[in-house]
Amino acid sequence: MLCTRLFLFSCAINDSLIIIIIIIIIIIIIIIIIIIIIWYFLSLQSPTHRLDILRPEDEDENVVDRVNQYQKQLSGLKSEVGALKTQVGK
Repeated sequence: MLCTRLFLFSCAINDSLIIIIIIIIIIIIIIIIIIIIIWYFLSLQSPTHRLDILRPEDEDENVVDRVNQYQKQLSGLKSEVGALKTQVGK
């Protein structure tokens, strides 16, 4: 009789431990699912942090045109400075 009671007691402990372990596993799975859902919705709402390195071709042409314009202005200024130097030297 004592052995049967001890066996039943150990079985009751084992059953309750198994139930507790199953409940803990279910809670962990639910937490993981919640984290995945939150991560998914945050990734949808947050802007991407990519740096667009490539410029459109139109912008490249504008830059080249501006550089050419500045070079013309610089050459014009250099010729004016040269003309002023010759006038001062006279």
